[in-house]
Amino acid sequence: MEDKFMRRLSISYDLRNRDRDYQKLHNILSQLGAQRSLFSKWELRCNYSAAELLDKLKPYIDTDDSVVVDEIVDSVSFNAKTDSYWEGVDEVQKNFVKKFY
Repeated sequence: MEDKFMRRLSISYDLRNRDRDYQKLHNILSQLGAQRSLFSKWELRCNYSAAELLDKLKPYIDTDDSVVVDEIVDSVSFNAKTDSYWEGVDEVQKNFVKKFY
C-alpha cells in the first residue's frame, strides 16, 4: 500500500554524451521504483524531495548532462477566477499562477 504522503516526482533528462553508458542511471531509477513514461522521462513515488532525489542521481550523470526533477502536484484549473478557484491551493502555487497567468 502506498503512503498517501509520498511525493510523486518526475525525472527528465538530456544526456549529452552518447558514447557513455547510462545503464547505471537507468538501473538506479528502476531500483528506486521509477517507471519510464517517455524515452527520457521517468516517474516515481517516494519520500525524497525533488532536491534529495537529484542529489542521489548526480553520481550517475556527466557534468554536461541536464536533469530536472519536479514534484507532480494535483493540478489546478486555470479557467475560473472565483474564490473557490483558490481553495486547497498553497501559497507557492498561488504566487506562481498569479505571476504567470
